[in-house]
Amino acid sequence: MESSTAVDSAVTAVKPKGSRYEIQIGDASNQKILKASVPLCMLQTSRFHEMITVHVDSHGKPFHLDYLVNANECLPDIDFGKTLHFKTVVAVGRLADAPRPILEKLKETVDGQEPVPEQSFIQKYWYYIIPIMLVLTLSSSGGDDGKGEKPAAAKK
Repeated sequence: MESSTAVDSAVTAVKPKGSRYEIQIGDASNQKILKASVPLCMLQTSRFHEMITVHVDSHGKPFHLDYLVNANECLPDIDFGKTLHFKTVVAVGRLADAPRPILEKLKETVDGQEPVPEQSFIQKYWYYIIPIMLVLTLSSSGGDDGKGEKPAAAKK
């Protein structure tokens, strides 16, 4: 028969609503402590099945801690049975390096000279823009719609 430990009796005892079970890890080099917690009743409901994920940066230093249990809600009156064991899965997640941006290198022409710099939109298409502007300007300036006075030559 297995004996009950202090941790077993602490987590199986009835606690006030809102009690949380907290874990923490520390980094000895800079004294950074990461903490995560879940409601104690959810840990009890999950029958102490937990998953801990430690996220580390590119240098191997932890920067985030995830703590999950296999329960979504608290159930009252849980029978823990004869044995109590934490079933813990621990994973370490490392940041994935993002692809580096591709920098355009200066292209050289066959002669070994630098290429002509790219032109702006107006520099490229000025010969289309000017005729369109002229047509729009000339068509809207003819304000005579035939309802005004007739020219002097037509008054005779």
